[in-house]
Amino acid sequence: MVVVLIVILVLIALALGSLFLWPNKTLRYLMQVKSRQRYMCNFHHVNYVPENTSAIVISNKVNLFLATLLRQIAKQKVTVILEYKNPPDKLTSFLLKRAGIDILAQRFMGSWSKEGILLCDQNDYAEAAKLHHHIIPLQVCGFECIKYNKGKNVPQWLHLGFFDPISQNMGDKELKDHLAAKNIYAWERYISLMPAIPEVWIKQAKARKGKKVIADSTGVELSSERMLVGTLALSQTIEPLLREQERVGICLPPSVGGSMAMMCAFILGKTIVNLNYTASQKALDAAINESNIKTIITSGRFIEQLKKKGFFLEEVFSQSNIILLEDIKQQIDKFTLIKFLLTVKLSSAESLIRKYVKHVSTEHTAAILFSSGSEGKPKGVMLSHKNILGNIKQSMIILGAKSDDSILSILPIFHAFGMTATTLLPLLEGVFMICHPDPTDAQVLGELAEKYKPTILCGTSTFFRMYSRSRQLASEQFSSLNFVVAGAEKLLPEVRAMFEKKFNKVIYEGYGTTELSPVASVNQPDEDGRINNKIGTVGSSVLGGRFMIIDPDTKEELPVGEAGMITFGGVNVMQGYLHNIEKTDEVIFKRNRIRWYQTGDKGSLDEEGYLTILDRYSRFAKLGGEMVSLSAVESEIIQLLGVDDEEAEVLAVSTPDIKKGEKISLLYTMDRDAEELRSLVKSSGMNNLLKPQAFFKVESIPKLGSGKTDFAAAKTLTLELLKQADA
Repeated sequence: MVVVLIVILVLIALALGSLFLWPNKTLRYLMQVKSRQRYMCNFHHVNYVPENTSAIVISNKVNLFLATLLRQIAKQKVTVILEYKNPPDKLTSFLLKRAGIDILAQRFMGSWSKEGILLCDQNDYAEAAKLHHHIIPLQVCGFECIKYNKGKNVPQWLHLGFFDPISQNMGDKELKDHLAAKNIYAWERYISLMPAIPEVWIKQAKARKGKKVIADSTGVELSSERMLVGTLALSQTIEPLLREQERVGICLPPSVGGSMAMMCAFILGKTIVNLNYTASQKALDAAINESNIKTIITSGRFIEQLKKKGFFLEEVFSQSNIILLEDIKQQIDKFTLIKFLLTVKLSSAESLIRKYVKHVSTEHTAAILFSSGSEGKPKGVMLSHKNILGNIKQSMIILGAKSDDSILSILPIFHAFGMTATTLLPLLEGVFMICHPDPTDAQVLGELAEKYKPTILCGTSTFFRMYSRSRQLASEQFSSLNFVVAGAEKLLPEVRAMFEKKFNKVIYEGYGTTELSPVASVNQPDEDGRINNKIGTVGSSVLGGRFMIIDPDTKEELPVGEAGMITFGGVNVMQGYLHNIEKTDEVIFKRNRIRWYQTGDKGSLDEEGYLTILDRYSRFAKLGGEMVSLSAVESEIIQLLGVDDEEAEVLAVSTPDIKKGEKISLLYTMDRDAEELRSLVKSSGMNNLLKPQAFFKVESIPKLGSGKTDFAAAKTLTLELLKQADA
């Protein structure tokens, strides 16, 4: 009886203490319980927040949980500017009052008592400046994680970065640039808090347990737990074969096997090199030799499928040790699988990580992806764990992924977009993914979409054109999609129109490069009367990054609206090019502690930060001292002929010329005689500089495996055709 009484008294004391002595801690605990999300909070430069004098904190995020953290830091009263449709419940209101936290509507901001700290959105800067107090910028990273309704949510890092007080008379552009730079600094620290890729994945896999996380067109479906079991068994089996090897090649499609092979290599601390099986033998040999690959993980079944499509890899791989997934699977007996299943079920994520994962820093190179080589020799782009983790978080925010979302994963994993956005993102964020190795196989994609009801699809303009024209893919099979993203190449207007007409789905165009891990910007759905999808642009920058348009010669930033070299700074900027410091230094420069990557693309930004791509700087010809856009030549020809890209393709190619320095040739696929076309162009009102000097009818315009135009191959073809014409 005495023990029970003591327990009751202790519980009463704790309850009273929670309400009256530690209201702030109680608030933070209750808010995390209510949202089913635990945050591991990290603070940087809290010395900028005064403890005795009043000040204003402007933040990129504002909520009550943030107000409780600020109250803890400042140790004085906090007033937060918030608009609430439904006021806090009685318990929360009581705790807020006890904790010294007031809520004030935005329209009453001017009535602030000027006591303690005022917390408001950074968009309220103009109003804050009228209050004549120190204005301290705050950048918050980490609130954007997916919260699952079922199962355990993985604890998330929440980073609060405070910065030195700013001027009270900043212009809009100056303020926007200033805060964008601070956001990049904050994201650098935020992503640095995370462990490497395999550790993040194991924690997510343990949290999701029996939830189905991956399926592919072979009929394989795995829960999170079973994928973890299989991957750990695979990693322990092949570990002796990869010992003392820093890098491992992977030649697999988007599939259960491809995902497991990548995660297996990460668990063993290896740098993966995803090989482009659609590239030429010369390009593949260069990638293997350049990255010093000794072993390649692939599949016998996949190699046979590639043979049917005209890709013969035996000779390319003959100098490497080959690990076939089918052979490894046979080596893993049922007893081993049962052992790993019990280990996974009975062990914590931390225990599994300590036992099986080789620890590496987030600065360690996670992957080397060889660029498409569309304009010349492929370059090995080195991406760190930090680059990829950062871009996964950036992309997840853009996609707006929720707990019930699923991704149709069709892009090859040798493509940066396919590796990061449609493979590693769903694995690390716990989003269900449906894989198919052939993005051109419209019939099977339709069947998979009908069966699994994916909500997100990422692809290219080329693939979306195929789906729009395919009779094997019915419009209702894509009915579950609510977010369709186009990247890797320009989204053609006619493709956008065809896709929307057939499937009644909007395509949101984005932009990125392998060197940016790769996502840099994406348009998004309009909401609350705000236009977030600006047709003709590729969207605004992802969080943790910023676009800057510069003069390519002076590197000086250009005014809003003026066209120049597109550069990007952010946490997702690559480490550099493999064994090519000179090339790395050519494209990356540092300014204000931010590394900027020069994309080689020409574009402009509008007042709201939306980017318009105008051309590639490499896609210009210099004729007698005049710079001529090859894209402009193509547009003029298409307009003159009255055709669109749905009917035919044209490609302007620049080659050396003795007289004018360079000459323009036109490759085209229409059923027209070259002399007839030359005569039509010659007699047209086209600017003489834009008129091609040579015309060649070809069966098809050279393409890479990703669907992008292979400009290097097109140039080689043009030189051969010119040589034949001169013979």
